[in-house]
Amino acid sequence: MIIADVVMMSVQNPAYRRCKPPPGGFCVCDTIQIIPCGMLAIKTSLFSMEQTSFHPGVVSASDDAVAQSLRRVAQYILVVVCGFSPLLFIPTPFLPIGLGKTLIVMAGIVLALLFYALHLLRAGSVTLRFPLVYVAMVGVAIVAVISAVLSGDIRDALFGDVFGVQTAGFLVFITLTVGAMGVLKGEKVQCLRLYFALIASASVLALYHVARLLLGADALTFGLPVTATFSPFGEWNEIALFFGLVLLLCMLALEQLPLTKLGKVILGFVSLVGLVMLAVINFFVVWVVLASVAVIVLIYNLTKHRFTERALPLDEDQSDLGIIVLTTTVLIVSGVFIAFGPGLGGWITQMSGINYVEVRPSTTATFDVARQVYDTDPLLGIGPNKFVDAWRLHKDVGINNTVFWNTPFRQGSSFLTTAIVELGVLGAAAWLAFLSLLVFAGLRMLYTAAFTDRFWRFVGVSSFVASIYLWGMMLVYAPGPSILIVTAVCTGMFLVAYSTAFPVRGITLTASSNRNMAFVFVALVLVGMVGVLSASYLVGRQAAGVYVFNQSVTRVAPGDTLDPLTQTLALWHNRTGNDVFARQIALYKLAQMRALLQVSEPTEVERQAFQTAVADSINAATVAYESDRSDPGNSLLLAEIYGLLAGVGVEGAYGRAQDMLTVTRQLDPQNPIPLFLAAQIEAQQGQLETARAYAEEALSLRPRYTEAISLLVEIDTLEGDLDTATERIQSILSLEQDNPVRWYQLGALLVGQARTNEAVLALEQAVSLDTSYANARYLLAVQYLALEREEDALAQLEIVRTLNENNAFIGSVIEQIQTGTTTVATTTTAVSEPVAEGDVAPSGLEAQALDSDLISPVNTVPETSEETSEAAASTTESI
Repeated sequence: MIIADVVMMSVQNPAYRRCKPPPGGFCVCDTIQIIPCGMLAIKTSLFSMEQTSFHPGVVSASDDAVAQSLRRVAQYILVVVCGFSPLLFIPTPFLPIGLGKTLIVMAGIVLALLFYALHLLRAGSVTLRFPLVYVAMVGVAIVAVISAVLSGDIRDALFGDVFGVQTAGFLVFITLTVGAMGVLKGEKVQCLRLYFALIASASVLALYHVARLLLGADALTFGLPVTATFSPFGEWNEIALFFGLVLLLCMLALEQLPLTKLGKVILGFVSLVGLVMLAVINFFVVWVVLASVAVIVLIYNLTKHRFTERALPLDEDQSDLGIIVLTTTVLIVSGVFIAFGPGLGGWITQMSGINYVEVRPSTTATFDVARQVYDTDPLLGIGPNKFVDAWRLHKDVGINNTVFWNTPFRQGSSFLTTAIVELGVLGAAAWLAFLSLLVFAGLRMLYTAAFTDRFWRFVGVSSFVASIYLWGMMLVYAPGPSILIVTAVCTGMFLVAYSTAFPVRGITLTASSNRNMAFVFVALVLVGMVGVLSASYLVGRQAAGVYVFNQSVTRVAPGDTLDPLTQTLALWHNRTGNDVFARQIALYKLAQMRALLQVSEPTEVERQAFQTAVADSINAATVAYESDRSDPGNSLLLAEIYGLLAGVGVEGAYGRAQDMLTVTRQLDPQNPIPLFLAAQIEAQQGQLETARAYAEEALSLRPRYTEAISLLVEIDTLEGDLDTATERIQSILSLEQDNPVRWYQLGALLVGQARTNEAVLALEQAVSLDTSYANARYLLAVQYLALEREEDALAQLEIVRTLNENNAFIGSVIEQIQTGTTTVATTTTAVSEPVAEGDVAPSGLEAQALDSDLISPVNTVPETSEETSEAAASTTESI
């Protein structure tokens, strides 16, 4: 690693001599020597590394060259994988960025530990040293594993579908990552290399994002179908957290390290780009943290000469101008965005073309869910990675008045508040113990550690500040794998520095002491190796299943035969136990059943195909349900299948559909979809009053449930009493003049009676009350067509297309109008085919209006944001 023009360090000690810079411009210091190739090497004649690592290990003077080489290889692997982790990802559209990054880092950690295990076997001894901070972190992982085993859904709790950050397996992984950093054994050179790898990663990442901001969203996509907010690092808001961390480290480096001009220029460039990225993303909490730290560092640098001499000076002529300029700039920019964030965000959105808002359940909503979970599972919670189940069971019904009514939030307001819900009182106590011990250890190191080496002091201070910053963000944000990996690396670095300052007592196991001890030693090493490899294999198999699934469902084209695809999905379901695979097979077969039922005069082959599709769909849906009974999607799918069969008179199907709907309502009691499906099934059976009751109950849960309103209109039509129904709605409107849903219902009833002009007035009123009401705009456009007002219809449909970007049907209608070939129905059929309401992803929302205390934005919402509507639902699940 070439760093000759970046930093130079020495220890103020009369016993050491200061050398002159060689022609390359670097000073050969007392403890670090630069060899001609530019690589760092320990000057062993003057410096001896004390082995005080917290990770199991011992390196004695008697280690031979093989043992030393094995250890060195393990250290280099850690430095490369952890230092460049912000840039590492698998460039494929079939794996999430976070999962690909996790796989790469996990492979590196496992490989490093394997080499280190071989080193231990060669060395023949190991010293077990564990600071209390690490013991507490292991305690968190143990509680998570126990909670997962007792959760009733072990696969989801341990690994989930994509090895999510809330799974017990991922907690074990980051705990192992923290421990693996001990392989560095406090070696200053390796720590320096790791820091510069992180700086290099930040520089490359900064250049990449600046290039995309300047060149546009189509630049540097690696051939992937990505958006403007794509990043090799991870989610858009995670980039803000990362560059916030980079800015903190840059301020600390300028304050504590003697840097050359090139070093200062590099840190200045990274800091400047970090501020630009933070401005584009506009993460409020990061601005607050940066402003606070900038104030502290600025005041310290302006006043420190009044109280004490400069600590551990390396260069008496070093100027504080660089750090003062940087901290002042950070403070001013942070203050401006804290005060004027929404307004500036709107301007930056227009300039950059990036409008991104991420939402989560609010803290109040999350703790309300936690309180109800604790009523039944106080000790261990609902289980790791099971927040989504708790959300479905206990969410406030008021969420149904927002576009997030059917959003399966998998995390709460933050990483740690989610852990409180999932791990119960024991988990909360374990996390509290870990964070408290971390803070205590850091403060102890800052106030009592007598570092005789300035670089070690920088490592200790910077890693502690980074750890507190990142873990503190876990209280207000729920990050993805990228940030958690960086957090684990920083925490491990801190424990390395802490163990250097305060050597931890340990237990030494030596294979040479006696035969029994040798057997125990070898057995422990081998068991550890086998355990790590086995866990890695399980995670790899799950990831391979995700890849195959996404690849398979993405490449399905209209007219393709589904047999090879269903066989592939069935194979990987058997390998991974993932219920999503079986559910997708059932969805394909259900679609095939519906298509065959549309055939007016089916042939014998088509009848046989229908029978086969029925058997396959029921079998696959049943397998999915048995694989995960806690997911209401599985029982709802079975209910849909049986409901379809009940509609064609299959004996027993009606009762099975009712049973599955009952199960679904128990798992997701605040969701109106099961009630709507029940109303549809009852209407098919001719039970119109029962169907009306179910539809009304669905509307009581979600007043803006257009599908239920359309079903009520159909029921009124079937009963042949539209006049009475219209009078009933008009009576309701006399009390609810500001209710756009009732105006839509009135318009739909008037459409059914061919009272077009009156329907237009009612629908225009609905649109004026709710400008994002896509269904009202669509039906209004259809009525404009009936009145031959094509321009007005096009205007409404263009807005509908904006609100439903993924709805191809709206685009086809617009094209038909423009070409004069429209065949859109203008009467009751138009009412029964509303614009589909679907799920809205909990992240990645652009310009989403937030109108509920139950959800909250993560980053600042630009003032120029416009409302968007729900996206169209898809029958293809994506993992």
